Amino acid sequence: MQFRTTNRKTPVTLLALSIGLVLSGQVAAQEAAPSPAEPAVDLDTVTVTGYRASVEKALDIKRGEAGVVDAIVAEDIGKFPDLNLAESLQRIPGVVITRDAGEGRAITVRGLGPEFTRVRINGMEALTTVGAGDQSGGTNRGRGFDFNVFASDLFSQLIARKTASADVEEGSLGATVDLRTARPFDYNGFTFAASTQAAYNAMAEKANPRVAALIANTWADN
Repeated sequence: MQFRTTNRKTPVTLLALSIGLVLSGQVAAQEAAPSPAEPAVDLDTVTVTGYRASVEKALDIKRGEAGVVDAIVAEDIGKFPDLNLAESLQRIPGVVITRDAGEGRAITVRGLGPEFTRVRINGMEALTTVGAGDQSGGTNRGRGFDFNVFASDLFSQLIARKTASADVEEGSLGATVDLRTARPFDYNGFTFAASTQAAYNAMAEKANPRVAALIANTWADN
């Protein structure tokens, strides 16, 4: 009697091979060394100065008035990239500016046009400016005040009085705008501010430069 021994090998299927490869990949991933941490990036320090003081000054002006007023103080005006006073006044709620050739020129307060707005400079009545030309070369022949003739760097306070008050002379239906120029004792020590602008007309091939500068200094403590 003869015995025959047969050895049969089970073939490795594609599914079993895939499972083996996945398990071996997980083991290799667990044993891999962690990658080094990225170096910390040093950020530049941003320092904001003067903003809180300017807000407090504006609030003090509003508290000291009996009517509805809004104000912008020198710190705010100096930090704004404005072309003129009209560009600065448009930041006050209820004030809309009229532009000429893209530049602010007159203001409208609470829907009343420039002819209904009264302007005072250091308490003195400011008349309509007739020397400022518009984009067509003409001059202002209305009652509205041209704010584009003054640079915003030259003033320390802009106050818009939206309601009538007994301590303010009558003469306006819209608002009374008080412009206060900068004075030497408004600043501590030497102060210098300057701005340069230029507008170029491609059709006329001419440039209209504008330069404004403010210099103040105090030499004594009292």
